[in-house]
Amino acid sequence: MRPDARERRTITIAFWVSIVALALAYVVVPFAQRVWARQAEIALRRAQVGRLTAYVTRHAEIETALTSRSSTLEAYGTRVLRGRSPSLVGAELQRMLQDYARTSRVSVSRLDVAGVADSTGGETLSMPATLSAVGDVYGLAQLLTHLQRGPFVIEVRDLSIASTSALRGDLLQLSLTARAPFVVESPR
Repeated sequence: MRPDARERRTITIAFWVSIVALALAYVVVPFAQRVWARQAEIALRRAQVGRLTAYVTRHAEIETALTSRSSTLEAYGTRVLRGRSPSLVGAELQRMLQDYARTSRVSVSRLDVAGVADSTGGETLSMPATLSAVGDVYGLAQLLTHLQRGPFVIEVRDLSIASTSALRGDLLQLSLTARAPFVVESPR
């Protein structure tokens, strides 16, 4: 039995649809994926070339900025206390803490700077200090700002703030334990 014209037309259409589907699946789609991957690679390379070109054209400017920042860091110097002996470093730390308290308008009730350096097991020595002070919230905030942004590193190890209802006004009691790293310099 031979298929009639309608069935032949359906078989022919199905054949061509299958051929087109196979061509799309195995030829057109992989080709398109390769083209898109190449385009993405080209875009990436263009961006890299653009960055490198910008670097080359701004090389002198970047070097100048680097030199400027390096010289600023060198001019700023080290932030570690220095002295000929641990006791001199302790005296300098005590003077510095008293100056910070005075400029912050905080009344120091106790300031102990240990005469013996604290060694943390490494090569760095640090001078421990204990400070108790009374002041308003703004004075205490200013004192802590001095400790944080001062010219030397002072690590606050313990900090407590309490309201002092026995004193008049809105005064607060501050107690802190700190330590400052230092280097003993040999006499020249």
